[in-house]
Amino acid sequence: MEKISPEHANIAFSEEKGTEPLNVSPGEQKVLEYVDRIKSGEALSAILDGLPESFALGIAKELLGDIKTPDHIISELDDRGYIAQLLAEEPVDEEAASVTEAHSVELPMRLATEVEKERLSGWPAGYELARVAKAEGVDLLSLSREEYAEYAVSHNLEIDDAQLRAARWERTATSPEEIVARRKELVANIPSEQLSAFSQFDTDMRALAATDNRFLRDGVRVRQGTAQSNSWLFFGINQSLGNHLTEMHKGYLTFKELGKFSPEIFVGYLETLQQAGYNGDVKVFQDMGSQGLLLNDQVVMHGATAEDVVLANDIARQYFGENVAEVGVGVDMQIAGKWKSYSQILAEQVKERIAQNRQA
Repeated sequence: MEKISPEHANIAFSEEKGTEPLNVSPGEQKVLEYVDRIKSGEALSAILDGLPESFALGIAKELLGDIKTPDHIISELDDRGYIAQLLAEEPVDEEAASVTEAHSVELPMRLATEVEKERLSGWPAGYELARVAKAEGVDLLSLSREEYAEYAVSHNLEIDDAQLRAARWERTATSPEEIVARRKELVANIPSEQLSAFSQFDTDMRALAATDNRFLRDGVRVRQGTAQSNSWLFFGINQSLGNHLTEMHKGYLTFKELGKFSPEIFVGYLETLQQAGYNGDVKVFQDMGSQGLLLNDQVVMHGATAEDVVLANDIARQYFGENVAEVGVGVDMQIAGKWKSYSQILAEQVKERIAQNRQA
């Protein structure tokens, strides 16, 4: 059976809370006592195991009716099958049925208050922004990196450079568990020979980077830093980057289907850049199944000039064709003697603007 999200669980069983009635039965009092103990941190299993089914279902219904119940408790109730059992129950009467239907369709999921948002940053802020987007009907997949940052600012949610660099599909996740599960689905769709080919390419390039002759083709070479890198493979094209830069112009390339990308296709792109007169560096992920799937920018071009980045991006659109999901630009800069990536700079701007919003 398909698992039910915590948001849907809360909606399906939410009820108007008011003053407790005076004629609560001893059984109902016991259920409420158990609920309070669970909310206070006592393990759900320690209470539910061994209880009669009617008591367990009563406890589950109370917990699911409270929007403040933590997601991990709802998930455990779902794993035990209580949500499915409660959803399968026949309504007591037509009025109850109509109330349940109205709640399940019309009530919005609970979103963080402004006070709660102040305690969120990084991934927790990103998960909340996904909930906000779902409630507002905003397609986060269609937003550029800059538009995504702007959307975060508009809702005072302090995402950082990790979310700005993450693959677009990660923006829609409301928990780390969703990201893990989705990545497993995506990697399963990549042909095993593609994964193996990139793994071998990584091994070969790192070995080549440690040799004296690092050229793949005329004008295309592996950069020495590749030998020590644990994340990227670096390549130099024609006249590479100098050592005294104060800013670095970059192009970003994201694919629609990573399974259609291969070492041969990538090297062909490097050769095309070289023949077109591109000057600069290019880097690509080392691991396709993990790093490649989790990155928004799967290939990054470091141009010697801004014009080189424009050239590299134009060639990428032509060379990769319909498999291009996004081609972006950015500038890394030295600030106070320290290099900061474009995503880090953008994240700092998000933080500063949110702070200004809160002071206004």
